[in-house]
Amino acid sequence: MNMDIDSILRKWKARMPDDGKVALLDLIKGRGAIAALSPAEPDDVVDTVIRQEDEDSAIVRSLDKGCASLVNDHMPTLFSRRGVDYEIGLYELTALITIIRRVLPERTVVDFHGRYSEWNDFFGNIGADEYFDLRREYFHILAASQESAAKHGALDADQEERWMSVCAESGDSGIYNVNYLRAALLGICRLPREYRSGEVEDLALRGLVIWAVRQFPNMEEFEQQWISLKFILRRDGDFWAERVNKITKSADALPNLSQREGEYWQRISKWWRNDVGIRETA
Repeated sequence: MNMDIDSILRKWKARMPDDGKVALLDLIKGRGAIAALSPAEPDDVVDTVIRQEDEDSAIVRSLDKGCASLVNDHMPTLFSRRGVDYEIGLYELTALITIIRRVLPERTVVDFHGRYSEWNDFFGNIGADEYFDLRREYFHILAASQESAAKHGALDADQEERWMSVCAESGDSGIYNVNYLRAALLGICRLPREYRSGEVEDLALRGLVIWAVRQFPNMEEFEQQWISLKFILRRDGDFWAERVNKITKSADALPNLSQREGEYWQRISKWWRNDVGIRETA
């Protein structure tokens, strides 16, 4: 079957200003004019359409309104659904969150920040495992959308410490699995200047250290997260040596360590300093 993809997208996009909510549901459910593109990922379709639009276009505003309306519809109804009906609702919500993470519609993400306690509880009550976790996706959305939240006055004053707390709790001994650490570090790296107590790089290192001394990863695990952080920030050359030297030498960076944490930190520090090229002198 030959498909004119551009024609399908034009027809779907034309419906968006009239009712973004219904247009999104058609996309997620694979029905109506958009059904022929059902093998495509919904977030890919939305991203393709949005990239052709100005930020304040009627299409973008309607998409944002539709996302906000749909995700709010799920909060009071999802847990009352049973069996197949629940699975359908969960699928729709998962597809919707994937779209929101991809395009970060402003009205929707500002609501996610402004009602953090409600949304965190909602997503935290949905069953999750290492590979499927809507609360983790929610945290990624929060991390990536902090500028929008700040612009609308919806970013909490204690946002920095919230991310540090997620760092500390991401692992077998915490309330989150270790995959939350990347969301927390991204959140630290994307904090607007007025909401952070220092340079992004130093705060990100502090988050990595807090995670390490609370969760006791092995050296390979620590190295993986260190590489991930460097990938997020992408600094060149010898940039990290001075900062790693500072945080591994500063007693203030890690107050109130237990004996076990202190001994572990000494081992990590030695490896880390060597990794960034700091040679110890006798």
